[in-house]
Amino acid sequence: TQQVLVNEHLVKDAFVLPGLGTMELILEGVRTALPQYSDQLVVNNLLLLAPLVVSDHIKLSVVVEKGENQIKAELKITDSNKTLATCLIGTNTSSIKELISLDSIKSRSKFTMTHEEVYERFKAVEICYGESFRGISKLWCSENEVLGLVNLPETAATLEEGYLWNPFLMDAIIQCTSGLQTPNEALNFMLPHKFENVCWLKEQPKSCWVH
Repeated sequence: TQQVLVNEHLVKDAFVLPGLGTMELILEGVRTALPQYSDQLVVNNLLLLAPLVVSDHIKLSVVVEKGENQIKAELKITDSNKTLATCLIGTNTSSIKELISLDSIKSRSKFTMTHEEVYERFKAVEICYGESFRGISKLWCSENEVLGLVNLPETAATLEEGYLWNPFLMDAIIQCTSGLQTPNEALNFMLPHKFENVCWLKEQPKSCWVH
């Protein structure tokens, strides 16, 4: 699974760990250091400070500091002590607060993009996804809003074992933000930098809507 996670995520000719794969490493470190915590964890203020270009000899460390109400965690390259990501972790007390109308969002969209169109745009800026990362089925887009239908590819669905949050699903969810750029303009090369709050309210699906 780890080999697919890296080999199918090529950015500018380099094998880069997906940003939300970084979050999975941090969560695994927290669960190992503090096994009394349940799987219902919430990640707050996740900062991705540098991409992790994968090599055969790299060693990583997760530094965990337990506070009164939350946990601070950092992912570091062991040899250089360089920090790759930091976040605060608490427990899940959230609930569903709002229902949205999919038909309303679709009706106000200015353009749509198919699965093929989405991944051709990524390829044009040298972001090459393997089959397991090609989860977007369709996007409904406008200047400041995107609705995406994500279906976990069969190749990724067989690789779910051991993950708290499936990085193939999470990456496809983040890919939907590409729909904020119109199809007649070249896709700006962007990498995720900050996630304010990440929380699962229900069991992770094989298919989901992204707004």
